[in-house]
Amino acid sequence: MESGTPVSRTRVELMGHQYTLKGDLDSEYMKSLALYVDEKIRNLQKLMPGFDSTRLALLVSLNIADELFQAKAGRNALPDGVDEKTLRELGEKTQKMIELLEEGIIGEPLR
Repeated sequence: MESGTPVSRTRVELMGHQYTLKGDLDSEYMKSLALYVDEKIRNLQKLMPGFDSTRLALLVSLNIADELFQAKAGRNALPDGVDEKTLRELGEKTQKMIELLEEGIIGEPLR
């Protein structure tokens, strides 16, 4: 948390227990995060009813970390069928279109 940023306290429920989260995030956002984690734990608990809450929380943490890593990898990956050369060509064409628009050659001149 950055200094000077207002800190909010938000009550949430995880695995049937009440917790107070403290942070500089929006209260509704913190509630949605807690709800997401709680749903993940409850879903896993249905599949593994004999696991204790600590083990469930650790497994869910690993699953969420995997989701994060997968999302980061996907963000950096090129879409199917697009290679570096095609991407570069698209960038050059886009830049040329921007220049033409700025010069007023196509569309209305920018004022």
